[in-house]
Amino acid sequence: MDGFAGRTLVIATMHQKEQVIAPLVEAALGVRAIVPSAFDSDRFGTFTRDIPRSGSQREAARQKAEAALAATGATLAIASEGAFSPIRRLPM
Repeated sequence: MDGFAGRTLVIATMHQKEQVIAPLVEAALGVRAIVPSAFDSDRFGTFTRDIPRSGSQREAARQKAEAALAATGATLAIASEGAFSPIRRLPM
């Protein structure tokens, strides 16, 4: 993983997903994870379809990542098109 060590990785989110993702990628890859300020990931569509996507989930995630790279000048990005939270039907 030396190719990633010390690099900046941008997480394309506005919904605090970095709270889960950042510690994992920082520890595994040796990167410094950041979130772009005032980043509106919902402009690419939402998984609930409240805001329609122009393409697939994969395309929306790619668009988010590319926009985050452009906004920050970073060369690594992570984006998702979905949500994660506790599964209510499974006991915690």
